Amino acid sequence: MKRGAATFTLDLAVGRPDVFPEMPVKLMGWPDSITTYEWIVAKAAHKLDGSGGYLTSLELENKASPATTLR
Repeated sequence: MKRGAATFTLDLAVGRPDVFPEMPVKLMGWPDSITTYEWIVAKAAHKLDGSGGYLTSLELENKASPATTLR
């Protein structure tokens, strides 16, 4: 499968300042149709909310499978 063919957006309940683009992510507790992909962070947005909380929003995309990287 081509990289980025599947995407996933996730707002974390607790902010994670250690998450950054291109970082591999393992999703757990989701249906097999989601967890079978290998995911990487495409975009990580970090912000403080008005009440002092730290939030992280992620845009994930699937990694390319080895079969699609060879031509």
